[in-house]
Amino acid sequence: MDSFFATYYLDLQHRIQSEVSGIKTVEHDYGQANKDKWLSAANLPSVLIDFSETVYENIVLGGTTANVELTLCLLTDIYLPNHEYTHEEIQNRAIRYFELEHQLAKALHGWQPDSGYVQPLMLSRAYTSNDNGQKTRLLKFTTSYEEYVEKGKSFDISVPKWQ
Repeated sequence: MDSFFATYYLDLQHRIQSEVSGIKTVEHDYGQANKDKWLSAANLPSVLIDFSETVYENIVLGGTTANVELTLCLLTDIYLPNHEYTHEEIQNRAIRYFELEHQLAKALHGWQPDSGYVQPLMLSRAYTSNDNGQKTRLLKFTTSYEEYVEKGKSFDISVPKWQ
């Protein structure tokens, strides 16, 4: 694949599926979390991947450095209460999502694909969103890569693997 984002998305998807066993689906975020038809218990917990922002800087020899911010949306069960009157089984299920978030962050922070075409992923922020009773945890990561253009063709320059 020539597209950085297509390649990186597939690598991220594979990494999450292989390292975080409690996640049922990993998809690109096209706004499906706002669609009742898609949002069912069969899909949850789920991770949606969105490349939030990319800032490009020109460098020598026709190259570009891209600083990429991506957002992982960890979707959990709808209206899952966790208060003192909630049955213990439900409380434990709600608390389990903290464990999933921890596993997700641990699996990705400092990770880079074996081919080293991108810098290691760094967790920069995590926060909660609660839209219409749908609790989600959003994890923001950053990374960067370089791309060089030669006679209309682009190709990636591998960066040294981070140790």
